[in-house]
Amino acid sequence: MSKKKITAIIISLYIIIFCIGVDTFLISPLIPLLTNEFNITISQGGFLTLSYALAYALFAFILGPISDRLGRRKTLLIGILSFTLCSFCCALSRNFYTLLFFRAFSGIAAAATGPQVWALIGDVIPFEKRGKVIGIVTSALAVSQLLGLPIGSYIAKFFNWNYSFLFLGGLSTIAVVLAFIFIPKESLDQKKDSQTSVIGPLRLVMKNRQAFSSLMVTFFMMFGSFGLFTFVGAWLAQAFSLNVGQIGTVMMVIGIGNMTGQLSGGFLADRFGKKKTAVIFMPIMATMLLLLPNTSFSLSISIITLLFWFLSAGISLSSFNAYVTELMPEHRGTIMSLNSSFMYMGTSTGVAINSLILKIGSFSIIGLTSFIAVVISWLILSIVLFDKKMKL
Repeated sequence: MSKKKITAIIISLYIIIFCIGVDTFLISPLIPLLTNEFNITISQGGFLTLSYALAYALFAFILGPISDRLGRRKTLLIGILSFTLCSFCCALSRNFYTLLFFRAFSGIAAAATGPQVWALIGDVIPFEKRGKVIGIVTSALAVSQLLGLPIGSYIAKFFNWNYSFLFLGGLSTIAVVLAFIFIPKESLDQKKDSQTSVIGPLRLVMKNRQAFSSLMVTFFMMFGSFGLFTFVGAWLAQAFSLNVGQIGTVMMVIGIGNMTGQLSGGFLADRFGKKKTAVIFMPIMATMLLLLPNTSFSLSISIITLLFWFLSAGISLSSFNAYVTELMPEHRGTIMSLNSSFMYMGTSTGVAINSLILKIGSFSIIGLTSFIAVVISWLILSIVLFDKKMKL
């Protein structure tokens, strides 16, 4: 496959991740609007993230092995088309429970789409260069936060929150067209799964000590980071009396840190080692999570703390994802789906626990729980995974 075709594939995958990123981040700044329109609490607003993340986590278990048998292209096209339709359905929702329902189906569609992006990169890009490419594609999440999320927030401010989902649906339509044109019918190095059942590949991955430990690293990292992020918009509104447009601007600023982290994380991973890079930057992320709730006396200091949080998180996530792609190449679709599944299980668990904490406690307490979760993730990565001889 020519370099030009590979570049076209990477651009297509980049835009797909951008759309999923907008969907992932969009709820946080919209929660203040949604709580007023639907007369719900902030904790209930968190269930819009929880339903998406939980549906993603559950269905990724099934869709991973299916993609290894059905093929990356078919699974990805079905997923991104369904994701687009669900975005338009969210826009048409007229009550909280309808929106909650379609958020869950958006999660299922994203579970069919997102993992195929990382698996395709694993199929096409050599391991020694993969960190750089994963860093570039992962940076789409930061760009979605830097550009897509603020645009969605301003659309909600000047029109209504429904139009934010219409904006997402339009973006996703572009992603469908690009995926149909440029994603090859069969990946270059996709290793066909010889298992005849869906359960077989799952069992093999879960029994692999290194693979399972990696999934737990992902779980606790996302518990800490995204479990807290869901409520950042509501916290900014309460602590500094920001409106949805101003919250979107803050998200745009901290998106710079996220994009810088994800881009540099890929280069650092290829240069110094994928696991080693994550081990160095995860403690910084944990520290920022602990400090953030105690910065309500200054918006400037809060933004600086958020910047360092997303900078260190971007480096940690992109470098670690590059490592995971090479764990079990013959089951790459399965393990990347499981990695995404554990990512959203961690997010779901973090959001659920933090929602309960907010009913009886404060934002400071969920900062502490998030800190502890990332420390656990760092300990697993440091102690368990580094006893293996695989190249770092």
